[in-house]
Amino acid sequence: MRAFALVAGEFQRLCSGWSVDSYDPAGASNVPEFRRLASELQIEDRVEFAGQVPRGAIPRELAASTLLALARPTSQQADAGLPTKLGEYLAVGRPVVVTRTSDVAAYLSDR
Repeated sequence: MRAFALVAGEFQRLCSGWSVDSYDPAGASNVPEFRRLASELQIEDRVEFAGQVPRGAIPRELAASTLLALARPTSQQADAGLPTKLGEYLAVGRPVVVTRTSDVAAYLSDR
């Protein structure tokens, strides 16, 4: 959300809404924390908390997106390989913004 807040004003047309998948397999909810952050960043009116999206609806949701973002923090796990989600994002033919974590830069280039 911090990255979104940095570019949201500059790209009004592309950044009219941002959806946060707040599903946590451990059963804990980060939604209250995420809502507070959205409020602090003054983007609460542009962020939707989608919750868990049913598996069958994911391709439709991705295809309906204008832009897909994948921010991965550097960690031992993230540094070892490409995320499956990246392939899913690229497959729908929408612009994808991704951090330079792991081997991403070796396989993808700007534009």
